[in-house]
Amino acid sequence: MESNNPLVSIIIPTYKRSEKLSRAILSVLKQSYSNIEVLVVSDNEPDDEYSKNAQMTVDSFKDNRVKLVLQEHHKNGAAARNCGIKASKGELIAFLDDDDFWDRDKLEKQVRVIADLDDSWGGVSCLNKIYKGGKLIRLQQGYKSGKLYKKLLMRRVEVSTDTILLRRKALFDAGLFDENLLRHQEVQLLTNF
Repeated sequence: MESNNPLVSIIIPTYKRSEKLSRAILSVLKQSYSNIEVLVVSDNEPDDEYSKNAQMTVDSFKDNRVKLVLQEHHKNGAAARNCGIKASKGELIAFLDDDDFWDRDKLEKQVRVIADLDDSWGGVSCLNKIYKGGKLIRLQQGYKSGKLYKKLLMRRVEVSTDTILLRRKALFDAGLFDENLLRHQEVQLLTNF
């Protein structure tokens, strides 16, 4: 890695859920790791009420690390994530859905781990916690490193885009999200990765 304090780009696609977006952004801004840029990508129509609400939400933070990226038109989450990736500047890239949030030290731990790995490691992942009504109901099962593609394809490994931190170069080398897929884009991305 270029430095011990690399810029991390966080891509947050949002589609018709601007009421939940504030919590997601706030969980990123409260991270113990602060060298970040937050790219909120509106997957709504550029002039609709949801894009306007997303812009108001982004503006309400008054933080120049948080920016709204508008697409030409609504397509899907894969296209929104790709749009954010292409607009990003970070050496490391992470994703967060607009209705999710991170623990305060998520990025700090992941940046520290990936900094200790050589460039053959393209990314790291953490476990996912599932809450319902504010109560923890399930922890994602752990998995060992290595060639996980077969387990991914067979859906024997539970992975979410919210849990990964990827090196920019490795992501572009592997290829971005397939914009033709309406669901399970993380399986496609991580299988290629």
